[in-house]
Amino acid sequence: LREVAERIKEKIPHSVIALGMRDPGGARAFLLTACGKKAIEQGLKANTLMQEIVPLIEAKGGGSPEMAQASGTQLAGLEKALETARGWANVSASMDII
Repeated sequence: LREVAERIKEKIPHSVIALGMRDPGGARAFLLTACGKKAIEQGLKANTLMQEIVPLIEAKGGGSPEMAQASGTQLAGLEKALETARGWANVSASMDII
């Protein structure tokens, strides 16, 4: 997830990114949020976004304004977490989330 986010940030500096996946065994959900340089300049922070969505997968995690990661046990909340991230980006800066 980290590699994908880094590539997006390089190509789209104003991006707000939220990626999620389930582990192959199906026991954990993983989330990664990232913000490009221009998004951060506009006041958006990946760690702030992560704080909004980690409860949905009963996760622990953290990071920086550039990138944050979390893993949790509530697989059913993964889709809702990604939907919530999209809404957060749209409301926070009238930006689309990738």
